[in-house]
Amino acid sequence: ELRRYYIERADLARARARRRVMNDFSPALAEKFVWKLNRTWLMKVPCFSLVVERLHLTGEAGMENYLVRVALAMQPEVYVPTERPPARRLYIVTHGLALHRGKKITTG
Repeated sequence: ELRRYYIERADLARARARRRVMNDFSPALAEKFVWKLNRTWLMKVPCFSLVVERLHLTGEAGMENYLVRVALAMQPEVYVPTERPPARRLYIVTHGLALHRGKKITTG
């Protein structure tokens, strides 16, 4: 468990380093970078399914911009299995699983 936690913490450090580098980009370049980096997993998140569907159907730039803004607002976190993350936040599981009211939640 400890080993896995430190591996995930290394991923977290890389994500934070990317964020610091991106802060030096122009806004337009930062948006392109964020979209390229996060597009694949954002499109798989169930709560964004209507946005993704509309993006596929219309190619509407506003939908892509919305997802970019979501990605920019998100903060990566790592928790060990016994921890209880703070309530009233949107969590997206990218590795492993979480329990919510006894129900297993996996990647996506």
